[in-house]
Amino acid sequence: MSKGLGQIQRDLLTQLEGRTTVVDTFTLAADVYRLEPNSDGMRVLNDAQLVSVRRALLKLASAGKAFKIMRGHDKRAYWANERLGLWLTVRQLQQKSMVIAAAGDNDTMMAHAEAMIPLIIRAKNLGVDVDNSAFA
Repeated sequence: MSKGLGQIQRDLLTQLEGRTTVVDTFTLAADVYRLEPNSDGMRVLNDAQLVSVRRALLKLASAGKAFKIMRGHDKRAYWANERLGLWLTVRQLQQKSMVIAAAGDNDTMMAHAEAMIPLIIRAKNLGVDVDNSAFA
């Protein structure tokens, strides 16, 4: 039986909830550990800190509390809170729907719609306007 969220998970949720844009794993980890820049102006994480944050983010993602959105050109994973993550995911799926519809593949379109509907419902329940072209 789970004891609930750990301290790092709670801190990550706090960091994510305060944002309206995606943020990379390294920045989240540095913020969670409250790292100050060194003399070179760099915030330095050790491997254990980064691993614990990655592990915590994956657990939050599996619970639907955080969304891994993409990997950037810097090869870092970028994350969003639940509201922004749902909005971005639904918008990506809506764009993919246009491609599937243009291809005329009805079976794929139905399967795609069945995967999308629960996310849209969840977003609407959280007050996220998935039809708006900008996240609000």
